[in-house]
Amino acid sequence: MLPPAPSSYRRLTAQQMDAARLQDEAYRYLCRLEEAKRWLEGVLEAELPGPLELERTLRNGVTLAKLGHRFAPAVVPLESIYDLDQHRYQDLGLQFQHTDNINLWRNAMASLGLPPIFYPETNDVYSGRNMPKPFPVQARFGSTHL
Repeated sequence: MLPPAPSSYRRLTAQQMDAARLQDEAYRYLCRLEEAKRWLEGVLEAELPGPLELERTLRNGVTLAKLGHRFAPAVVPLESIYDLDQHRYQDLGLQFQHTDNINLWRNAMASLGLPPIFYPETNDVYSGRNMPKPFPVQARFGSTHL
């Protein structure tokens, strides 16, 4: 009988497995953000900041409202987008009026017939929670409406 072949791997502790799982989740999250960024750039025909900065700027809803304008211009006219050039956001930071932009985007999704279950809550977007949620569905749905 032959001796067992030497193992090419070592057993990890629970803490090491948890750390590896968290690193994997962070990597996948960044990949989703990069995919969303590329998709948004293609749809909006504009260059956007890197994934981490994009995540922060999405909170003001300007990019989302522009996306809504792209899909439903009658529902989201450019004139109705608060802080379209984002100067107020750059000078003063996030303002409560930026939630109007998020609501415009939600209205555009509704006008396209996207079920409300896919809409992130306005407060979640404004506070930066659950940010990757809208993009996989939006990308699949949006590509059929371009």
